[in-house]
Amino acid sequence: MDVNQSPFNVGLPIELPEFNREQVLDLARRYGLNWNITQVEQLTAMLGGHPYLVRVGLYHISRQQTTLEQLLKIAPTDAGIFSDHLRRHWWNLKQHPELMDAIAQIVSATNPVQLEPILAFKLKSMGLIAWENNGVILRCNLYREYFHQLTHNLTAQEPVQNPPTNPAPNPSQQLPPVQPAQNLVLVRELNLKAFSWKKLNH
Repeated sequence: MDVNQSPFNVGLPIELPEFNREQVLDLARRYGLNWNITQVEQLTAMLGGHPYLVRVGLYHISRQQTTLEQLLKIAPTDAGIFSDHLRRHWWNLKQHPELMDAIAQIVSATNPVQLEPILAFKLKSMGLIAWENNGVILRCNLYREYFHQLTHNLTAQEPVQNPPTNPAPNPSQQLPPVQPAQNLVLVRELNLKAFSWKKLNH
């Protein structure tokens, strides 16, 4: 049994498809929002059709905890309503440098990126990417803007490894070459002298 996996983690995973504009509009009206298709397009331009993100956004707007304009302005920041969700993804990425590198590669690209299948599978399982043709893209602009800023800051903070101006000399270059044969002769001569001196004293 895998000790890192819960024995109660059974069943089939269900992946919700992306909401289309009509579904988002219908959901907004179910939350009591008198929206039109323009407002839906503004929301989905940031969140895509991500079911969880769309629901959270509509919930906070319907509760008058924010407006659509405010939500869009600070959504990809730590001050937005998605901050816990975004920080959790960022923390998970930092635990796996290979995934972090893959995200940085996707963020900096203008076209879909071809990744190693295992990396693409892991990022897809996290809900961060979507397939487009033979490559992958970030699932929504919320992720792109948030990860772009963080990966840019991370790269800027990396120290530049400059070579030392006066490198220390290699110790092996300072020592004379070892000559095993001469060393053996010297040890043998010392042993003979010690033996002769012992015989004289007895």
